[in-house]
Amino acid sequence: MAGVASQGTRLMATFASVPNGVQLWVPVLVHLYVPASGPNSGWAVLLAATDQNGNGGFSGATGNGGTPTGSAYAVGGGSAGLAQVSLLNGAGIVVYEILYDDPFNIERLDVPLYVAYVANQGNNLPAPNVQATAALSFAPISTVGTADPTAPIPRFVPGTPANAFIINKCQCNLLFPFVTNQQGFDTGIAISNTSLDIYGTTPQQGVIRLNYFSAGTPPPQQTTNAVVPAGQTLTFTLSGGGNFGITATPGFQGYIIAQSDFQYCHAFAYVSAQGALPTAPGASEGYLGIVLDAPSGVIGWFNRTGQIGEMQAH
Repeated sequence: MAGVASQGTRLMATFASVPNGVQLWVPVLVHLYVPASGPNSGWAVLLAATDQNGNGGFSGATGNGGTPTGSAYAVGGGSAGLAQVSLLNGAGIVVYEILYDDPFNIERLDVPLYVAYVANQGNNLPAPNVQATAALSFAPISTVGTADPTAPIPRFVPGTPANAFIINKCQCNLLFPFVTNQQGFDTGIAISNTSLDIYGTTPQQGVIRLNYFSAGTPPPQQTTNAVVPAGQTLTFTLSGGGNFGITATPGFQGYIIAQSDFQYCHAFAYVSAQGALPTAPGASEGYLGIVLDAPSGVIGWFNRTGQIGEMQAH
């Protein structure tokens, strides 16, 4: 049996660090095609079970759809549609085997990956800010690099992991371009959680982080000591601090970026003489915080926050 292949050409994806609360789905039947001409030139099918290296007998996976009429995939014994990737501690594999192809042309194979989850902010699911990876390779993979009577033929080295996807919390990011507590001035800021409304919006809540930036050494980041509920407002001054545990940052002058772990945050800043009431004489200025997120419905790849918000500016 020396030199006899154990299986047809296999393609393998190895997933790692898939966040808790996330499901991965892939099609059980994928078409090959010749890029120059376009028509389907062959089939690749998802295998129902292999070992962790992609080795094992051939058996077509079962999807959530029926077998296409007249499909060559029927020989696999499976069905069409999508199949869920089995994950253990955020890791899993999928293995496809080529059943039919065009030996006279270079073919291409595109396998879509579907990432599914139900957002549960209360339980922090899916786990945010976890970088999932995927490594692509031929299969089966093996560390045996010499002739061996039991190792599969052919066998391949593992692929190099690459970033696949990452899930971020729905946040709201605000810029206050100038705040000061110098030369007799003070700045007050109010940040409202407006997810409570009359339009049927699901109320949200979360902490707010304040990031300070200045020419000198700025104060450290502050985070509210409790979530800001829907319909409530965080208020503070640089000189005196405020509610939700925000402490004073006397003498600070620069800008602030506020990150809210809820959507639909809006804010107002007011610069005036320190301790002065709104009707007191002297120079004063008020402005709306600038929403840094992309407008709703616009793809945010060009946006520095990567978040979708209500509007870019005012």
